[in-house]
Amino acid sequence: MAYKLDITNIVRDHFKTIVNDGTGRADFRDWFFFLLLPILISGSLLYFRIFLNKDFIGPIISGLSIFVGLSLNLVVLLFEIVQKKDITEFKKGFAKDLIANICFAILLSILTIISSLFTLIECKTGCTPCFLNYITSGLTYFFLTEVILVIILLVRNMYFQMIEQINSTNNND
Repeated sequence: MAYKLDITNIVRDHFKTIVNDGTGRADFRDWFFFLLLPILISGSLLYFRIFLNKDFIGPIISGLSIFVGLSLNLVVLLFEIVQKKDITEFKKGFAKDLIANICFAILLSILTIISSLFTLIECKTGCTPCFLNYITSGLTYFFLTEVILVIILLVRNMYFQMIEQINSTNNND
């Protein structure tokens, strides 16, 4: 049954969308924005001992739950668009990239929800904050930063695709 939960294709296809088209590899900016920046943000928040508490967990879970629901609807809508006979290969490739990014953002959202729930576990060691707070808050901050960056990536890609479509429609008139 574990093969039904295999998400490696989603992760691999998402990372394929981040690489540069010319080289087929990620450059420093890609590594910085999608790995180093989330680590730096998470580390900075933990360094200043900013931990998640019950007041923040509820809005995080609510917001991400709404995002997941809307994203699933968007994936279905994109799938319907791809099924049309008159769609170009470029648009099919673009839709595949968007679907990979959206599904990856959904997975990150689920991981963020799970890690934020673990922050509610209280340590009984007497030390405040305990090691568990660092781990769970750090993971939540990392995943949340990743979700935000992937959403920005999605918005940017959709924007450029829509502008290109509008420009090509205007040129055909």
